[in-house]
Amino acid sequence: VIENFPNEAGVKEDLVQLLVAQGKYRQARKVALEYKDELEENEKAVPENLFLLLAKAALGSGKPSEALSYSRQAKQSADDVIKYGGVLTETRSLIALGHFDEAEIGLSYAKSMRSTNETELLHALLQEARWRKDNAPDESRAEIAALYEKLRHSKDDAVRQAATQNLKRVQSAGAR
Repeated sequence: VIENFPNEAGVKEDLVQLLVAQGKYRQARKVALEYKDELEENEKAVPENLFLLLAKAALGSGKPSEALSYSRQAKQSADDVIKYGGVLTETRSLIALGHFDEAEIGLSYAKSMRSTNETELLHALLQEARWRKDNAPDESRAEIAALYEKLRHSKDDAVRQAATQNLKRVQSAGAR
């Protein structure tokens, strides 16, 4: 598909954005990497948003180390939206890699930029990851469940759905 738009940079980024939004992370990563390589071959600057999209696609494809690298590049952006997205994706990557102390720092930075339900969801994910690392002790389950329960009332559909799904996961972890 990307070959159909050889001179349309905005269209290529939009295509990657659409693939990420649809959850087609491997395909998005492939298209984004091809586009990035093409830009670098032609000695053109890689758009900061493309680094953010690459980070999201890599994380969704199960490549948190790669996602961490791209999210850190996106985090350097002067554009606050891209920078914030880079911080959130960096934090998710650090959680996936088990670097919880660094993730806590990233989460604090994200909250200082903008405290949203998304940062609260990341906080809950971080607490859940720590809980699982400690072999999911029963006495902590209620605390983790309460974090997700609060987010189930979010006005943001994506946050509400994720919180509901994560709450079910935490509750079922006790039914072992």
